Amino acid sequence: MLLLKKEVYVLKRDFKKDIEDGVYKNKDAIASLIPYLLHDTAYALSLNATPNLRKHIAAAIFKYNNQDHDYEDILNQIDVTKYSDENSYSPHDMVINIVIDQAFITSQVLNNYHIWCLNKKTKLNEELFFASMLRIVSSFQSAAILLRHGFYVEVVSIFRMILEQLAWGCYLIQETDKSKISKNRTQSNVKYLKKVLGDNFGALYGYLSSEAHLEPNEICKYLQLDKNVLYIKGRSGKYCKRETSTLLLLLKAYSSVIWFAMKQFGIPDEFVDYYQDWNNFNRYIIDFLYKSLYEKVKFKRDN
Repeated sequence: MLLLKKEVYVLKRDFKKDIEDGVYKNKDAIASLIPYLLHDTAYALSLNATPNLRKHIAAAIFKYNNQDHDYEDILNQIDVTKYSDENSYSPHDMVINIVIDQAFITSQVLNNYHIWCLNKKTKLNEELFFASMLRIVSSFQSAAILLRHGFYVEVVSIFRMILEQLAWGCYLIQETDKSKISKNRTQSNVKYLKKVLGDNFGALYGYLSSEAHLEPNEICKYLQLDKNVLYIKGRSGKYCKRETSTLLLLLKAYSSVIWFAMKQFGIPDEFVDYYQDWNNFNRYIIDFLYKSLYEKVKFKRDN
């Protein structure tokens, strides 16, 4: 009961202040790791690593490969601007990172909403909805890791899984019959997805399905013919940059489904402003990320 009261108190605070105070800070950095290769040494650092840290890691690797050199001398000879944010990751990497953070924030906002729902007897469809929508963050993290490492073919299967979870969630928002829920089949949920998000997401599901199943026409994605020689492409950073927009689209779908569910399940009057502020904040971030993908938008470190 004390925990419930504590969480309800959180909900009564201003959403913007909660963001500024780090209430929704994502502490799981697994999806923010950027892979590097220096002097044949592979390593990874969080996207939030400072240029100075990158410089020290580079110096340590150089020292490891050149034992007769002094570490401090190596460090002093390295220009830190070589390891600036602009030279260490792409705008697409930043977009991926923010998408994961926004997915995490959305899940935690939903979790707080779920705790409020415990004040009343929740139904099976609601409980299953909350479980699937909270778990979906791990799928976003998986997609981010695959994108960062160039697995453009494999990431499509994760995209499809995310969309299927969202379709399942859309079904659960509207279906309360336990027997029907237990007999539900994934393919039948697409129509519920389209009701909530629009027909375009039905088309997206069809596209992702054909890509994930690697139908004959899709196999050409990893085959390349050059001077009568057939090459097989394993990974591609170029193709993964293109797929970043799909990840962003799925974030938009995720937050839209959550917002739709809240309105369907009901928001108490005293919390309406809080959740409306979250929804507006989320839409603003998504619009900004779209601009950063297609326009020259620079990200600046917040010191």
